[in-house]
Amino acid sequence: MLIKRGLVIITLLITAGVAVTPRKASLEPCARIVGDEPITHTSVTPYLGGRGPGDQIGTTAYEYQANGSFGQRIMVDDYGQAHINWMWQDYPGQTMRYCAWNARFTDGSYYGETQACPSYTGYVQLDVTRDANPDNQRTVIVYHEFGAPNYLSWLDIDGGNVWGTWPNNPTTINQNYYVWPYVCAASNGNIVMATGDYNADALHLFVTTDEGASWTAITDIDSCACLSQFLRASHNSDKVVFVYTSFITDSIAGGQLDNDVYYMLSTDGGATWGSRINITNYQPSDTVRAYCNVNAIFDDSDNLHIVWAGRKVDAGGYYEASKIFHWDEVSGNITVVNSPSTYYSEPGGWWIATATSPSPGAWRMPADQPQLVCDANDGTL
Repeated sequence: MLIKRGLVIITLLITAGVAVTPRKASLEPCARIVGDEPITHTSVTPYLGGRGPGDQIGTTAYEYQANGSFGQRIMVDDYGQAHINWMWQDYPGQTMRYCAWNARFTDGSYYGETQACPSYTGYVQLDVTRDANPDNQRTVIVYHEFGAPNYLSWLDIDGGNVWGTWPNNPTTINQNYYVWPYVCAASNGNIVMATGDYNADALHLFVTTDEGASWTAITDIDSCACLSQFLRASHNSDKVVFVYTSFITDSIAGGQLDNDVYYMLSTDGGATWGSRINITNYQPSDTVRAYCNVNAIFDDSDNLHIVWAGRKVDAGGYYEASKIFHWDEVSGNITVVNSPSTYYSEPGGWWIATATSPSPGAWRMPADQPQLVCDANDGTL
């Protein structure tokens, strides 16, 4: 299998000058946004001159689609159809939020933007069932509802292949304040959900063998101050991986800035799991720490790859400087896979924000949110 480590990296243009000293990172913990917080809308004039190619699949007035890991909001089925969802908000008013869904057919046409769940919901993710017959491959969506007293994570599955019958049969794990759900559909029909916790620095893992009619709690993981959970199912076996970051110490910013990257592996569609494995094991002398965004995939040989954004640290503190790192289970090595910035010369190859440039924003770094995909034609990563 040919592996090309060319990752799609969301970066912020932070400076075009010659100053290359990164600003110190704020030690104030970032808020974990649920979706029912009052917001002040700011209108800006869109810049369309540099707009990239692509289709408009829908609209929203809510840009803040995730707190930590970007996760997965697009998946392609075996027909080559794209299943897509996002958190929608009305404008003006900003009073309604929900999971919006759309699908792109093989001829390039679209089903059309569709409301997929009741209002007062959001922070959505999706996957597609792995039925052998593509006619039966259906969108699986998860989202959480917000509004006291109910803060619940929900799952729903389309009635058929891009039928768009939403809501169809939504089910919940029925654990209040277990929110920010992420999901994957295993090849054996199981569905795995990982959530954050509104009241604790914890993550929770669940599996269903009957499309949400019942749920089994797998594990609870503490020392997770970032909403970094991510799930991926193999398309070649019953493997499922759960990747996340867990803090090394809680003395800095509630543990948000000081993390290792961990994963847990299941080989039976999420029914049973191996022990958690620390792939970074950062030491006090190391000059990098993981933050809040991870991604993973199984390649065509069913080998696991994990990527994440790492922050620059030294004896002087934590910086708005980052790189994208890659690990694979075959070599066991960690390598830098992002290119250096072309906007300035930084000796260490870090992407940076300076004291005079805009801040990357909450839960963000200058280079972050890497995504992994595997080319269906030749297996290129």
